[in-house]
Amino acid sequence: AFFDSRFGAALQACRRALLLSPDSRDALLRLGSSYYALGDEPRARQAWDRARALGPPDAFLTRFMAEKGWAK
Repeated sequence: AFFDSRFGAALQACRRALLLSPDSRDALLRLGSSYYALGDEPRARQAWDRARALGPPDAFLTRFMAEKGWAK
């Protein structure tokens, strides 16, 4: 759904995935991207922060968040 620009459907799919696996880094990354595409930057940042805490650094995401002033 995400790659077809159906961001509402992508949000729902990510939420379902996170119910089954709350620490799914991929689901959190996609959730953040879906929120961002829909204009919900606070929720995007929250999802991406959770994803960043779970795994190795993602250079693209780290750079993007730094450019937004969201780097920790």
